[in-house]
Amino acid sequence: IVSLSTVVIIYAKQDREVVGGRCSYKKIEGSCRIVSIAKTDKSVAQASSCGGPGYEGNLIKFTFVPLGAEEKDDNDTSPEKEYILKLTNSWYPGDKFVAKYGIGEGEVFDCVEHRIIKGTCTPVLFKFPGIDTSDYFETEK
Repeated sequence: IVSLSTVVIIYAKQDREVVGGRCSYKKIEGSCRIVSIAKTDKSVAQASSCGGPGYEGNLIKFTFVPLGAEEKDDNDTSPEKEYILKLTNSWYPGDKFVAKYGIGEGEVFDCVEHRIIKGTCTPVLFKFPGIDTSDYFETEK
């Protein structure tokens, strides 16, 4: 009998590649405009979900516009395409988070699009230098 870990080690040695890891991203600086903030059935449900944060969340939609003209030609995003702002752990931000970071409809924030160029990780991520999406202060009692 061969253990699963042995099989994985042999597979990794044969292919010399780690599946699902070692991803590389192209970073594209730009701005993100908050399009809408709304309570939805799904965002509200996180308050009572097992292992959830214990507060109702907000579905926050935004658009992205790259800064450089050269990035616009190489960018498959458009000002009309909407993305969802979630916390790092995929929770919806709560009301206190929205207030703390001054997130409101029409507000514009500096942001950086991270578009995958190698690997099998999440294809597009956004980072907001002025918003700490790992700030889970609302879960503190």
